[in-house]
Order: sequence, then structure tokens, then C-alpha cells
Amino acid sequence: MAACEPSPRPGKRKAPAKGDAWATNLRFAEFLNDVVARFDPQYRHIYVNAAITLHTGRPPEAFLGKTNRELGMPAELVDHWDAKLAEVFRTGQATEAQFAFDGPEGVRNFRTRITPEIDHLGQVRSVLTFARDVTAEQILQQLNAAQSQAATGLAHTHAPGYYQAIVESSDDAIIGKELNGVVTSWNQGAQAIFGYSAAEMLGRSLLVLFPADRLNEELFIIERLLQGEKVDHFETVRVHKSGRPVHVSVTISPIRNADGRIIGASKVARDITPMRLQEARLRLALDATRTGLWDWDVRHDRVERTAQNHLNPEAPFADRNGSLADFLASAHTADRVLLATALADYAANRQEQLALEYRLALPPKVEPRWVLLKGQAVERDAQGLPLRVLGTLSDVTASKRAERALVERESRLSRVLKGSNQGYWDLDLQTRDLQVSERWETMLGYRPGELNLADEAWRAYVHPEDLPPTLLRVEQHVAGVLESVEAEIRCRTKSGAWLWVLTQGRVVQWDAEGRPWMMSGTHTDISERKRFELEQLEANTVFSGSYEGVMVVGSDHRIRRVNPAFTRITGYASDEVLGQYPSILSSGLQSKSFYRDLWERVHQQQYWSGELWNRRKNGEVYAEHLSISTVHDRSGQVHHYIGIFSDITQLKSHEEELDRAAHYDPLTSVPNRRLLADRMEQAIARTARSETSLAVCYLDLDGFKGINDQFGHAIGDQLLVRVTENLKQVLRNADTLARLGGDEFVLLLADIGSPQECALILERVLKAVAQPMDLDGKLLTVSASIGVSLYPQDHADADTLLRHADQAMYRAKDAGKNRFHLFDPDSDRKAQIHRRMVDRLAQALTNHEFRLHYQPKADLASGRIEGVEALIRWQHPEQGLLSPGVFLPDLEGSRMECPVGEWVLDSALAQAHAWRAQGQRVPVSVNVSANHLLSPHFVPHLQAALQRYPGVAPQDLELEVLESSAIHDLESAVEVLQQCKALGVALALDDFGTGYSSLTHLRKLPVDVLKIDQSFVRGMLQDREDHGIVEGVVRLASAFGRRAIAEGVETMAHGAALLALGCPLAQGYAIARPMPADALPAWVQDWPARFADHRQALAVVPRPWAPE
Repeated sequence: MAACEPSPRPGKRKAPAKGDAWATNLRFAEFLNDVVARFDPQYRHIYVNAAITLHTGRPPEAFLGKTNRELGMPAELVDHWDAKLAEVFRTGQATEAQFAFDGPEGVRNFRTRITPEIDHLGQVRSVLTFARDVTAEQILQQLNAAQSQAATGLAHTHAPGYYQAIVESSDDAIIGKELNGVVTSWNQGAQAIFGYSAAEMLGRSLLVLFPADRLNEELFIIERLLQGEKVDHFETVRVHKSGRPVHVSVTISPIRNADGRIIGASKVARDITPMRLQEARLRLALDATRTGLWDWDVRHDRVERTAQNHLNPEAPFADRNGSLADFLASAHTADRVLLATALADYAANRQEQLALEYRLALPPKVEPRWVLLKGQAVERDAQGLPLRVLGTLSDVTASKRAERALVERESRLSRVLKGSNQGYWDLDLQTRDLQVSERWETMLGYRPGELNLADEAWRAYVHPEDLPPTLLRVEQHVAGVLESVEAEIRCRTKSGAWLWVLTQGRVVQWDAEGRPWMMSGTHTDISERKRFELEQLEANTVFSGSYEGVMVVGSDHRIRRVNPAFTRITGYASDEVLGQYPSILSSGLQSKSFYRDLWERVHQQQYWSGELWNRRKNGEVYAEHLSISTVHDRSGQVHHYIGIFSDITQLKSHEEELDRAAHYDPLTSVPNRRLLADRMEQAIARTARSETSLAVCYLDLDGFKGINDQFGHAIGDQLLVRVTENLKQVLRNADTLARLGGDEFVLLLADIGSPQECALILERVLKAVAQPMDLDGKLLTVSASIGVSLYPQDHADADTLLRHADQAMYRAKDAGKNRFHLFDPDSDRKAQIHRRMVDRLAQALTNHEFRLHYQPKADLASGRIEGVEALIRWQHPEQGLLSPGVFLPDLEGSRMECPVGEWVLDSALAQAHAWRAQGQRVPVSVNVSANHLLSPHFVPHLQAALQRYPGVAPQDLELEVLESSAIHDLESAVEVLQQCKALGVALALDDFGTGYSSLTHLRKLPVDVLKIDQSFVRGMLQDREDHGIVEGVVRLASAFGRRAIAEGVETMAHGAALLALGCPLAQGYAIARPMPADALPAWVQDWPARFADHRQALAVVPRPWAPE
């Protein structure tokens, strides 16, 4: 970066005795406002002055050895800049450039002068640039042009608001004034720099900003303006509104009217106070610290030094400018290796900084002189190695002497402070450096010597809110207003936390002119005290602002203090209860033993929490949640108690409502299933401790569904409420009545002495339920079926007891309703075995474990095969082939009865269809249970099955229905059988003679065949009654036009007897045993020969039952 070439400021530095012009300009460059930079042929910075920090926010060191592109400058700017540098390196001619840069102060405009540096061979070895901020000048030119155009009436490109926006957005002070100094315009930048607002300055003389010793500058400025000249970058001092001086760089241009007459001026002022303070500090440091400069040409091993006779009065050190060897020889013999090593390490980039204290070579018996050498590379080669190093040589003998004295003083002081656990500090009021003790650092979590607090760096460790008032106290103390400094401040620890510290100090040393020089003081960790104060403040805030009531009770149990919430809740003012006992709030609802236990708990555990009822001042009782804590003094004695309570009256009410909704039936207001479970657990626990029994009674209303369907849910609900009221009247106080839902109730009868006592109570319950009820003019009656399980006779848990009672209830219904049934554990075990068997049957159906065997039926008169009966078998994977007697009892009435029946029907039809396909017509009989027959899906399933197997004629399928099942629900059975008949299916009444059917029933049933039960057939040859029954059935079948077939024909003697009675159709072992489907064709083939063998036996009628 660069701008216009600056005008040198004579007198700033004395030119060196030797070296090129760059060495001289380099020293001046550090005092310039312009940005001065030096670039090598690769466009890398090899020098940048301090002004770069003002415009970029980066220190000069950040630029060295890097190009603008590597520094992340905007690409467009870098391309423009590199093109200019390339031009100068190529032509060797100076040039100028304009560019804008967006820095910490916003967008600034720079005018740049780029100058080549040519070596003795005529080659451009580097380029020197000077960049000047001309933003204010350009604004001033635009303003003057606008004002001139306005005065001459010429049109201008931008509206006045445009220029006003520029003026107001500038950080520089832009001021308009008349020739007499009266201010006519004043922007925000002027207010920021001088402290006056526009309202305060407009119409006022600008001389208010002039110090008394600079008033003559205004005459000089007016003379220049009247001559039409511009005052450019005039540096001077003005006075801020607060009275402090402000260093400014001023540019002033005349303003003319339409006639060209000068009528005023535009002034742009830039605050250069920070730069001037920096210059002043540098000059003061050089003068006060007896510091000289040194310049090391690394390539030629030359060292150039300014006058430094004060460093060594005994030797001509100031005149010894020359080789590096001479420079090293000026050091004490014991320190020359140390100095040579430090310089070599820095030249090789092994050390980032060059700073070293060493002694000078002096005659014997002369006090050693200590020198502090510091240096910084200002020029580097392409590899980044230093080519030129510039630095300072300072006499630090006095400081080393002071260090020794300070060490001794600190040693004494540390012994004193170590006992008090305090840290101490020394503040140099002139340099603002802070020296601290080890305890000061460790107090903040740092290791001794870890902190660098020089050059006011210590300010960063003080809380921003505490720093200004503390510095004000220091200023007031230095000015004599305060005797000493004392402040409580927060200091930032290494972990980032804030530690409260009490800092105390005073001025302990003054300089030769009597000005305060050194302050000393101590730091005390007061974090514990501040924490206690904060806790006290928070406690008081909580105490006063808490929504909960707080009561402080002394060890004498008298009230010492209450908060506003106490008054709001209880109605008692503070002065009404102080000195009173807390019993003033007692409601009387808690017993004396309650309070005795409460205080015993407080004394033993130092705490109590719970709910109780108290009384307000107006007599109203309220619920509160109270917690009591014990507070002890340092000796461990009880000092006081703190009671904190809240009014939970509404909460209790809501809890009761929620509890009722959660635990009580909304219709009948009796316990619901959830509360019943809790009551059962409690009742079981009580019963287990006594010698009585608990009766769990499951009650279901008989006939309720019909009433509900006929008269509606409203009447049904009324009936349930009335039944509940009737039951409550006959139950005891210790008993529980609960509603599970619908018309199902549960009764818990506690303290039952015997089953007889339970029976008496249940008889009353049955009568109470069966009472006629007048509901909306309708006299309605229901009954109850009750199942009972007794504990501990039925030693089960609550759920199991309820389930057993439910099972017993169904037994009561099956037994005729309006009765109760006691659960039998043996029956339950059988039921469990039954359920497991049903589950296994379901699995067998899924796993295709069932098989059909077929038993032929024959006409013993002709030998003709009438068909086969399909008989189910179970091919059990472990137990082998099981007969129906093993599993049919569990199948009947179970959920699997219909699915298995459908499988038998489908499988039989499939087999008949297969035989038909093989050329054999084999009618098949299938047994159908009552439940399967009367199920709503039976007929549709049958019809669909017949349609799936069109090869089977409907008449070739015969459905065998048990006589007992047919007469159980005669009307429904007749209806279903007629539908089956309509499909063409043949029907047989199985086991005829066992169902005690009347002739009327037989006449109504549309059956084709009566199957004589095998129990009569087997005994007909030995038992006259069995013979008579068989004969009667045969004649009855003939009378009603039905065919008869005898089951259980085990011998041909039975066959002969049946033929004698006129019943040729037979089925039994004498003909064939049940066989798999694949064995039937062979049997059919062998049957004619076998039948021929039987003809002679069939012709012999057995005696004594042969007809006369």
C-alpha cells in the first residue's frame, strides 16, 4: 500500500553518521501519518511503518514477508496494485495511483506515490510507497464544488441531500464557517472529535476550540484564505469540550460566492491525538530511558549506532560504528558469546524476537553497565531471512540496581503478606506498568511469573464495569482528593471466572519534580464475603418476594419474622403474630400426637415436610404444604427454624376431582376397575393377617342387554344406578362395590367367617338386584349371576381371584341364572388343561396334522356299498395317530370347533372329488356338531364348498347331525337343515335313540336317514331291551319314510339280526374298520369276495331273538 510522497519533518531525528538515505527516512517514517511500505521484487513487504495499524487494524509485523494477496486483500485491489508495482520494477520510473480501501474506519480513499530504489548497478532492488488518506480532501472538494455551483446557480449532478449524507457519514470533522469564525455547519464527526453538538456550535465562534496560546493561528489561517490559498494538512492543537487537548490535522479551503468573492471556509479536521501521544511516548521513552538506536546490515556485517556516550563514559563507544566484530567487542567478555548467539539465532530465524540484556566491557573496578538490546527486522530476503535489523540500545543499569533493591524489599514484604494471604502490587504511574507478587497471580489461578502486566495490560484482567470507577479513585488519590485508594473489583481468573478482590493502595514514591511515581497496595480475596452478601441479598429478595409464606421461629418456638406472603395466605399482619406461637394458626384437625411426631422428626432429622390443615384469621380452614428446616449457630446449637408453606387448598380440591375421575365410575359413583385393584390388594393383605376369608364376587346382570336394546341407553343407565343403590343397602360398611363397565360389578366381601355366611350375604344381594324397578313408568326386572372366589382358600393374586370369579359367574349363568356359583380350583385346573389343548388343536390345524379316515357303509342284503363316513384323526408329531375320543371333548364348544368342522367338510369333498376323477362315485358322510351347524357361516360355507367341487353331486354328501344337538334348538336346527336340503345335500340323524326326541320333533326334522346308535346295536344280541329299541327305530323310520342304518355292526350275526328286522344298511367293524383314503380302492375291490363269504352267515338268524 502507498499514497503521495510525504513532506519530511525536519528536526524529528538526527541523521545518522553513515548509511544510505533509506536508513534516515526509516526513522522518520515511524512518525508519519502516511502509510510507508517497502516491497521486494516478489511484491513482499520488507518494511511497513506503524501507520498501517490505523488503517488495517493489523500490526506491522503481520505484513513482513507477505504479499497483499497472501494477506487476503480484495482480489481487484491486489491486481491493480501488483500491476503498478510491476510497472515500476520494469521501467524504474516513479508513478502514482488512486485506490479505495475498506478498513476499520470504513471505506477510505488513498493517493499513492510509488518510487523505485535503484542499487549501484542501476537495478531496481526494491520499491518504496507512500499512501496518504485523501478521503477528507475529496469530500471537501465535492462540498466546495457543490457550494460554488449553488452560488452561481449552476445545475449539479447530485442533490444537496447526497452531500449531506457524505458529510454526516464521515468520521472526520467537517465544519463550515464564515470569515469571522462563526460556525455555519457542524457534522457528527465534529461532535465526536470535539464533544460539542451541532446545536451548541452553530452560530458560535470557532475560537472556543482554540487554546489561549494558539489564538494567533486563526489570523494566519484567515490571511491564507483571503489570498485564495488552501491550508493543507496543518497540524495543531484544539480543546475538547471536556477541556482535554485534541491533536488535529486540518485542511481548510476558501468558499466563494457567485462573484468569486471569498465569503467563508470549509474545514476538515482529523483527530491525530493517538499518533501524537505515541510520538510523545516514544520521545519520552528515548530521552527518559537513555536509549539510542542501532542499525545492523546483516549482509555486510555492519552495525551503525547513534550517540550513546551515557552507556559507557569510560570508552569512545559512541564513535565506534563499523563491523559486527567491533559491536560484539563492546560487550563484557562474559556476555559476548551470549550476544553473538542471540544475533546469530535471530539472523537464522531461529528466534522470533531479538531482546537481550548484557554488560558492557569496562575497566576494572568500574560499576558494571547493563544494556538492553532490542531489534526488529525491517528488510528480508526472498527466503524471509533478515537483511537489515533496526533496534534500540538502552542503559538499564539503574533498573537492574532497582531490581535488586526491589527483590530485597519484596522479600521483606512477601514475608509479611504471606501470613495474611494477600497479594501485593506496584503501579508505575508514569508507564502504567503493574508489578505483582506471586500470591497476586496465584489468586487468579496463574503460575508465578505467567502474567505480563506491562503497558497497562493489567486492565484486561479487571471487569469493564469496575475499571472506570477504580481509575477515577486512583486519579483522585494522585490529585490529593483521596487519602488512599480502596475499591472492591472483579478480576478475571485464568479459567475465565470473575473473582472479587479488595484492592487497597497509596502513592509511595515521587519523582525528582515531586510528581507521584509509584503506587503500592494489596489485593485481598473477598469472594467468600461477597458470596455471603449475595446470598443474604438473594435470601432477603426471596423472603420478601416469595409467593410462598415464610415464618421464622426462634428456638423458643415463638414467631420472629414473617414475609408478605404469610399475611396474604393467613390474613394475619406481621405485628399480629410476632412473639406468638405458630399454634395461632392451628385448625384443630390434627391431633396432638401429629404435632408431637412432627417436632420429634424436626429434632432428629433437622427437617420435616408434609401437608396439614390450618385456619386463617377469618376462621376459614385451608390446606397447606409445609416444610420446616433447622438453622444452627456456629456452636451447633439451634438458632431458629424456618417454615415455608404454600396454600394448596385449590390443589387438594383439584386432586380430589382428579382422584374421583380416575378411581370412580362416573355413572354410579362407585369405585372403578383401578380403585378396585387397590382395594383388592389391601383386602388380601388384611385377610392374610386374620383368620377370616375374603369373597371376590363377580356379578353380571341377567336380561340387561334386552332392556338396554328395547328401551334405550338412558333407561339402561337409570337401571344401573338403581341396582347400585339397592346393592349398597344390603352390603356392609367394610364391603366394596365396584363397577367394571356395562352391567358387570364386583363385590369384595371382607371378614367372611364361613362359606355359609357368604351365602347369606349373596342371597340378600340376589334379592336386592331382583327387586322390580319403576323407571319412567316402566316396571322392569333383572336378575344377577354371581361367581365367587374365596381367599385364602383360592390362594391366588388379585387378578387371578377376579378371573376365577368371572369363570364361576359363567357357570352360574349356565346353571340357570339368578344364582351364585363358588369357584372350584379343580375345575379351574381342568379348564387350564382344556385351554392348552384348544391352543394345541389350533396349532395342529395350522400345521396340517389332522387326517380323515373313511369307514364304508354297505347294504347287507345286496352287498352294495352305500358310501363312507369321514372320521377325523390327529397325526400327532410325538404321540402318533390319535383317535377322536382323545381330543373331540376339548374341541366341542371351543373356538376351534367351527374351523376344524369346516376343514373336515372341505377335506371330505376334496377326497370325493378326487375319487370321482378316478372313476369311482363314493358318497361321503360328514359329522356336523351343533355349534357348527347353527353358526351363521355354515350354510354359506357349505354352498361355497360344493361350488368348488362340481364333480361331487350334492346328494353324494350326507351331513350327520346328532339327535341331541338337533332337538336342543329345534327351530334353528330345522331352518338350517332345510337350507341344506335345498342345496341337495342328504341329511342323517346320528346316534338316534339317545336324544329322547318326540315323534313331533322327528316329523319336523327334514332328515333322510336315522342312524341307530351303536350302543343299542352292540347289545341287541344279548339284551332284549336293546333289541327292542333297534326294532322300534327300524319300524319308526319305516313309518316316517326314512331309511335306517345301524352303527356298531361288529359281527355278521349282528348283520343277520338286522336283516331279520328289515334293516339291511349297516356300518361297523364286521364290514370294515376306518381306513385312509388311499386304502379304500383296494378294499372296494376285495369287498365282493368278502361279502360272498358272509352270505351264509347272514342267512342264519341268531337266537334266542329269532322271530317266531
